Amino acid sequence: MFLHCRDNNTSATVLRSFLSGVANFGIPLRVRSDKGLENVSVADFMLTKHGDGSMITGPSTHNQRIERLWRDVYEGVLCYFYNLFYHIKDNEGILDPLNELHLVALHYIYMDEINRRLDIWTQAWASHRMRTTKSSPVNIWIAGQIQNPVGTQLSERDLVDYGLEETLMRLILWTMEGQFLSQ
Repeated sequence: MFLHCRDNNTSATVLRSFLSGVANFGIPLRVRSDKGLENVSVADFMLTKHGDGSMITGPSTHNQRIERLWRDVYEGVLCYFYNLFYHIKDNEGILDPLNELHLVALHYIYMDEINRRLDIWTQAWASHRMRTTKSSPVNIWIAGQIQNPVGTQLSERDLVDYGLEETLMRLILWTMEGQFLSQ
């Protein structure tokens, strides 16, 4: 799973985030999203790589798993910042959400911390034991990679010790962005 806070939700930004996840986990066989314009570049990428059926669109309310995940992310990370930002807006009166300078300041001050906490939460979530499968999401992914590798070519030892050096991840991301954007 890949979570990252950005300062916008343009199609190009969503694609960059998606390609960062791809650099870590390989290209998925299918992606599910809503029909928002921010997902168009990801849809183009998936349809280019895997063809028809690789991009499933529809309302997220029809996907209980993502709705549950968003609830967990909110409770585990985002609720703190949501309450903080409302407090400094409503009680302190120093935040005007319509003032672009205030929003830039929030991004500058809090975005790195939000992403740090999202990373910690993601690692914990990936290792948690799920009641229905009696396994963790990362163990299910590793088992799937051993049976049917998607995207990344790793040995079983690599899968056990899974992780890529940051430089290698950047190189893969840069290469994939260049290949896709040049098409």
